Amino acid sequence: MKIKELVSERMDLTAFSAYPAAKERTVWEELPAWQKEQLVKGGERFLNYRYEVLPMTLWLELSRIGNRSNYEQAQFARREAIADLALAECVEHQGRFIDDLINGIFLTCEESAWWIPAHNTYVRDTVQLPFPSADRPILDLFSTQTGMTLAYIRYLLRDELDAVSPEICRRIEAEVKRRVIDPYFANFFWFMGNGVEPTNNWTVWCTRNVLLAAFLISEDPATRIGVLRKAAVSVDCYIDEYPDDGCCTEGASYYHHSPLCLFECLDVMNKVSDGAFLPMFEDEKIRKMASYIMKVHVGGEYYLNFADCDPKCGLAGVREYLFAKATGQPDMMRFASEQLNLKIEKTGRVLMSGSAIHERLQELFAYGETEAYRERLENETKEEAGFIKQASFPAAGVDLVSDGRIYLAVKSGDNTGSHKHNDTGSCIVYADGQPMLIDVGVEAYTQKTFSEQRYELWTMQSQYHNLPTFAGHQQEGKLQHVHGLFAAEDTAVKIEELPDGRQRFTETMELKNTYEAGTPVDSYVRSYEFVSGGDVTVTERVVFTGEEKEWFITFMTYETPVPVTDGDDKKAVAVKIGGLGCIMFSEPVRILTEDIPITDRRLSNNWKHDVHRVRIRPENTEFRWRITTEK
Repeated sequence: MKIKELVSERMDLTAFSAYPAAKERTVWEELPAWQKEQLVKGGERFLNYRYEVLPMTLWLELSRIGNRSNYEQAQFARREAIADLALAECVEHQGRFIDDLINGIFLTCEESAWWIPAHNTYVRDTVQLPFPSADRPILDLFSTQTGMTLAYIRYLLRDELDAVSPEICRRIEAEVKRRVIDPYFANFFWFMGNGVEPTNNWTVWCTRNVLLAAFLISEDPATRIGVLRKAAVSVDCYIDEYPDDGCCTEGASYYHHSPLCLFECLDVMNKVSDGAFLPMFEDEKIRKMASYIMKVHVGGEYYLNFADCDPKCGLAGVREYLFAKATGQPDMMRFASEQLNLKIEKTGRVLMSGSAIHERLQELFAYGETEAYRERLENETKEEAGFIKQASFPAAGVDLVSDGRIYLAVKSGDNTGSHKHNDTGSCIVYADGQPMLIDVGVEAYTQKTFSEQRYELWTMQSQYHNLPTFAGHQQEGKLQHVHGLFAAEDTAVKIEELPDGRQRFTETMELKNTYEAGTPVDSYVRSYEFVSGGDVTVTERVVFTGEEKEWFITFMTYETPVPVTDGDDKKAVAVKIGGLGCIMFSEPVRILTEDIPITDRRLSNNWKHDVHRVRIRPENTEFRWRITTEK
């Protein structure tokens, strides 16, 4: 089914049932006291606020020194301020936040660009231009989100702003039209999708923002049907290109900006058309896209984090619950509700913050329902001899199994794509819900992150993943996806039932072509075996091309690694990983451990202390290592 086929000129698009405006006092006054208190306190942070300055020299830091963060932080701070002030005024409704909000509105309207320096280009994957062109607006994630935020502020507080001056809302309308709606109709931006340009999370993120901006600002029937038609084509392209297995190949962190934004696109389309697009929620691919985040949940705060993904990518909650509810998946609804309750246990009842005002309104008005859902379900537990969780995502080359004690995820696939690391053949292992063998993740984005220098970053390199290095040679990668390049070959995955009721997972792959040219290897085969209730065994088989046979295997750990010797202090027979368990070796090996300080602000959100790299040097070309939870 295509979304564009559901669009009709006969649709009545005159009404848009968005969230209640501030003048609908009963709804806002009936919010729980803790929610109102948080929103008011959020606004109070910005009373008499000195807004962040956005000098062009800050913009130029990207082209001059490769720093994109400083400008983004200053711009994002402005957006957060106006969102917080607007929501606080909706709750309190006494005019206390209006003046500071007006200041923020006009500062935003007077900016040269609503997009960010890292996106200042008119041709995909080309070098950013040094300065923005004010008369050629670029639609990106943040220009469209700014338009949506301002449109929401006008919608929520139109009467209150008009009481000061109608010029405020007229200015918002003019700027959103000039910077978002007109360029959307007049130009093709790559994220829009045309069956040729690949789509990604930008497609649904930007499209959601444009839909909201247009329907909140414009009552013109031609504008509304035009935006709806164009949005339908974009979302169709996105769904068509999305993997059938529902996998978010950009990583679990991007679920919030990809499948969840798809849900919000469809949700807005339904709200403006009296439910004309509800059949899309019955589509099996969309149902799989919704439940992906539940399948890659490890436990507690941890998620599977191959690619540019954080292991703590945010606990699920209201948005995931609403997507699960729309697609009719009670298990996913329960998961989201349990995650929200875990968040409450850890931090108390805390609402979202930031500039994403639509997402904040979603959470505000569906929080109670989500929190209450788990309490209505019986707490069922089942004892199983086999794996309690298993999932396969061929699109990303990821397979995972867990017996409740050990969680194993194996990455095959390839090393090509803008968010991928050089990690084909690597694994992630958790023991009793705690990280044992890790993928460190990705540092805060810089200009280097998505340039040809990407693989100079240590977090991208195979020698900082759970993989071998041969005679100094690592795996190789490429920013653009090329099918079959730097890819695992002859991958075979199987889960079989054993006579005693247990299950055995095996995965084998040839990895020689994932390594850079000149690597002295004719064949490198890695095999995984995991029997539920038992250990994980990994077998390495290497065929070198000549006499040079030096190689080492890296293990990345969060907990402190302690070598275990057997009489020879120079060699180890195992390494203990904190109190989680051990990695046992089929032969004594030389071992080197090093601490890697975590100083990057993004990494420090996930890892609260140093991580560790263990390197072992096998002497034989066939070698096994075994992961056990034995202490």
